[in-house]
Amino acid sequence: RAGCRFRLSDAARPCSEAKSLRSIHSREPTKITFVNRSSTYRGLNWIDSTGQQKSYGGLNPGERKVFRTFRTHPWVVTTGPGDCLRIYLPAAEPGTVILK
Repeated sequence: RAGCRFRLSDAARPCSEAKSLRSIHSREPTKITFVNRSSTYRGLNWIDSTGQQKSYGGLNPGERKVFRTFRTHPWVVTTGPGDCLRIYLPAAEPGTVILK
């Protein structure tokens, strides 16, 4: 699990899928919360409708961020240098990703 504990149903994807994923539509609003319980910085990127990653900042150890998003919008968690750790698709219900 690349150092992440995930509590959203079946929404974690491997980094190998990053080039094929993109935001599809914006019809199903939801929220996703990222909580950094690791000992290092984690970056947060949203994959837009063209498949490009857009930085939404990141989290220092102990920090959390909540994003209003859509169920079909993928999010990438990265290391400090920007290497992908895991990709998450938000669930229909608000969910939390615990980064370990």
